[in-house]
Amino acid sequence: MALYKLIMLTLIFFTSSEEYTLLISYQVADFYTLSPNAETAERLNWPVDDYMHAPDWSDRAGLLAYIIDFARVGLLDVASGETRAIALPSSDFGYHDVAWSADGQAFYLVEGITIEGETTTQLRLYSIDGSSNEIMLGPYRGREGIVLYRVHLSPDGEWIALEGLATEMGDYDIYLMPADCIPNCQPLPLTIQDDSGEREGTTMDSGQTAYVNWESATWSPDSQSLAFTCGDHICRINRDGTDYQVLLDIDAHEVRWSPDGSYLALLHRIEGSRNRVVSFYDLERGTLEIATDPERSANGIIWIPHSPIMRDDK
Repeated sequence: MALYKLIMLTLIFFTSSEEYTLLISYQVADFYTLSPNAETAERLNWPVDDYMHAPDWSDRAGLLAYIIDFARVGLLDVASGETRAIALPSSDFGYHDVAWSADGQAFYLVEGITIEGETTTQLRLYSIDGSSNEIMLGPYRGREGIVLYRVHLSPDGEWIALEGLATEMGDYDIYLMPADCIPNCQPLPLTIQDDSGEREGTTMDSGQTAYVNWESATWSPDSQSLAFTCGDHICRINRDGTDYQVLLDIDAHEVRWSPDGSYLALLHRIEGSRNRVVSFYDLERGTLEIATDPERSANGIIWIPHSPIMRDDK
């Protein structure tokens, strides 16, 4: 683990925005890359015939993992464009999210299941070669826990952020736990621990507070903070719950922190349009720039290495 941390810290401090680019998916087999300072997006000639759902990149594996039809995991080598699919164990309601393990040899999967007619989820760890397959969290039932939707491993490999619906209150929350703790401990909700701000909410007739949803979490490159959607805003907070900030007012669908820490890539709608555009938010300057054509609707975004990719003209 010590060697892995040293490698990851080296990657964090010597990564520049020129070494990574944002992968944008539109429809099936329609992919583009775009860097914050580029004038136009470049189309990729990838032989990917499936919709790329919930993609996650691993520097260790050198592969992009994504969910196919809620039943398989697709693996894409961005250097060659080669793909392969891994069949997963049969699931009642399929697989909804994937995140690489720290060593790049396995991935976490959010799986939908049914127990006595009740739909819920659990977190499964599945090795690439199929040698191991273990339930790490859940399943939660009734009002006892959370229904998981997303999973995010921190860049240093030490923390797991989970997104889920709190079954007791009905709020979408972000939960944290040490990666080496599961399956022996439970995730705890990320909450504001100082006087830096308050989470928005509405007091109900019952006296309880219905809080705005915290979703679409993304880790900072140093694994110390998270950015996420908080209602109609983009917020950030330190991992320990301090220094909560509302960064900008925008109703985003997805947020991705750039590997060099300079930008947040946002997938969101603009006023008067149903299409989703991609924008770059400069964290230092506090500026937002729309980067894609509003006449086209993007489906997903993920940061990947810049140079070893197949261009449309090759």
